[in-house]
Amino acid sequence: MWRRSSPTTKRQLKNNNTNKKQMKKIILAAMAAMLTLSAGAAEKKDSTKSNAPVFTTIKENPITSIKNQNRSGTCWDYSTLAFFEAEILKKTGKTYDLCEAFVANKTYMDRAIQVVRLHGDCQFSQGGSAY
Repeated sequence: MWRRSSPTTKRQLKNNNTNKKQMKKIILAAMAAMLTLSAGAAEKKDSTKSNAPVFTTIKENPITSIKNQNRSGTCWDYSTLAFFEAEILKKTGKTYDLCEAFVANKTYMDRAIQVVRLHGDCQFSQGGSAY
């Protein structure tokens, strides 16, 4: 059989409210203490930087632009075309921006044809297609 709980008295409600107020005060005091301590713990930067290293450029090699593949899963495409762009730059002195999307699209279309021809008996996932 279920046992009924006794009704809450006014005294219990009052004690509960005072406990909540005390907890709020304690939490606010703890947060204020943390902010104060963290502000004092900040590192002071040395403005003189006497031990800073000094670099001298001896030879500056030309480079191609930096690309962002994001999460496309075509790192094989970006690395292969970066190699081709660097070789073109080395041989001709001209910079070209080859289209990674074109190569990836052509490769995935070739894979789709292969999947149909082999009745799905080949790999159709991302990666490793720079050959």
